This record gives sequence, structure tokens and C-alpha cells, in this order.
Amino acid sequence: MNRPQSLFCLAVLCAAVLAGCGGPSKEEFASEANAICSQIQGDLQKVSQGGQTNNPEEINQRTDQAVKAFATGVDRIKELEKPGGDDGKKAEQFQAAFEKFLEEDYRPGVEKLQEAVSSRDRQQIRTAALNLRNINTQDVNRLASELGVRQCASGA
Repeated sequence: MNRPQSLFCLAVLCAAVLAGCGGPSKEEFASEANAICSQIQGDLQKVSQGGQTNNPEEINQRTDQAVKAFATGVDRIKELEKPGGDDGKKAEQFQAAFEKFLEEDYRPGVEKLQEAVSSRDRQQIRTAALNLRNINTQDVNRLASELGVRQCASGA
């Protein structure tokens, strides 16, 4: 190989390496995140397969399993490599919003429901359940939709 050919090959090799350093595409990120959210949904379905129960211990066990499913999913979403540029910034915002949903809304809401169930106070149970149902997920849904992460966006 002569010098011009060597330089050309080196330039092509460098371009290929640099292209691979940009992280995944938005579509690749969405595909991986969708798989994670599908797993969360599957785990939550397994938790609810036992039907309704009035047993406080069983309710607490199931709600603990639901929190664990979300927490595992959030951890996996946070570990995903983000795309470059604006899509990467949006992916970071999505990851942060999903974690915030878990830590500031869902987990505390479940804890309040568990306390209410343990106290057997029907009004507290209704209030805690209603509060859980009405958690604001707009940020997570909007960011998930914008990234193409349809499995994580309720109503999408």
C-alpha cells in the first residue's frame, strides 16, 4: 500500500471510530427503553395476577413488588447509553423524570398506602389509593413520547 492509500485508510478508520463514539441513535435508545418498560409492565401484571385481596400482609408484599419492578426499571433506564446532541439531553431529562416519579411520587405514595392498609382505616386507604392513581406523570409521558419510548408513556 502506498502512502496516499494508507492515509485514506487511516482517515476512513478514524471516521468509523468517531462515528461509533456518538452513542446510540434516538431510535436505538427508544428501542432499549421500550424493552425495559415492557419488562416493568410484565412484572406489574405478575404482581396483580393474584386478584384482589383484603389481607394487609399480601397487599404490602404486592406493593413492595411493584416498587421493586419500577426501581429495577429506573435503574436500567439510567444505565442506558444516551444518544448525542439534543436527543441525548432529552434522554437525560427522561431518565431524571422517571427517577423523580419513582422516588418523589410512587414510592412515597405506596408507603402511605401501606401505612393506611396496616391501620385498616378505610378512608386513609381510599385517599392513599386515589393519590397513587392521580400521580402526575405528564413529564415522563411527554419526554417518553418525544423520544419514541411508547411503552413508558401512558396513553401513548
